[in-house]
Order: sequence, then C-alpha cells, then structure tokens
Amino acid sequence: VSTQSTGKYIDSGSSINGVHTVDNKVLETLKQKHPVAQPLAEDFVVESSEEPAEPVIFEQIDSEVIYQLAKNMAGSGGPSKVGADMWRHILCSKTYGKKSVQLCQSIADITKRLCREDIPSPFLQHLIACRLIPLKKDPSGVRPI
Repeated sequence: VSTQSTGKYIDSGSSINGVHTVDNKVLETLKQKHPVAQPLAEDFVVESSEEPAEPVIFEQIDSEVIYQLAKNMAGSGGPSKVGADMWRHILCSKTYGKKSVQLCQSIADITKRLCREDIPSPFLQHLIACRLIPLKKDPSGVRPI
C-alpha cells in the first residue's frame, strides 16, 4: 500500500468537510484550542545577512518545472480539499489547453517573485497572517490547523 493511497483512504473517512465561516463561536473555539504565545527568546533570533540570494538561481523556475513537480507530487488536500490529484489534473491535463500552461507559468512567476524580491508586507499579510484555519468537523466541531 502506497503512502498516497493511504492518504486518500484516510481522507475518505474524514469528518472534516470544509472550512468554517469565522463567527464569534468559531473564533472563541480557536482561541481555546490555540496555545498562548510565548515571549520571544532572543537566543534563538538569527540575524539575516545583508546579502540577498543571487536572483539567477531562481531563473530556472518556469512553467515546465511547475508542470514536472505537479506531475510527480502526491498528497491529500488541505482546507480546500484540493489534493495532488486535482492539482495534477488542473496543471497537467490537456483538458484546459493553454490555460494549464498559463497557470503553470503564473505559479512559476509568483514563486520567483517571492524568492528574489522584498515584497511589501501589506501584500504578504494574507499569506502569513493567519496561524489557524478552522475546518468544519462533523457533526458540529472545529478542527484548527
């Protein structure tokens, strides 16, 4: 039995059925389940170097690299339930014609941008702001991830 098929089996019996709409009750449940933040331990802070990575090392990331990664990826979906099989279908299938290639290129472009540019924090806030996502857990529970 492969890891991929095991993941699919586990997902098929999961009581998780999507992402909750965040209301006061869900927010309170998340707060109860989330550990209290600890103060920053200065001993663990690593000063970053002033030298940025050479941009040329990211130039190899293109639509073909994303296509090959999608073809070979495995795993179950997260909160969206869009797993490796769905990504493979969207990015590698001829069903969508040139749109699949364009999406692969868009993913490559954003990947390169995140790797080599200083992105202003207002643009990153949605990517890094949330520490918990409330998944719906049958019958009426919340599972934070």
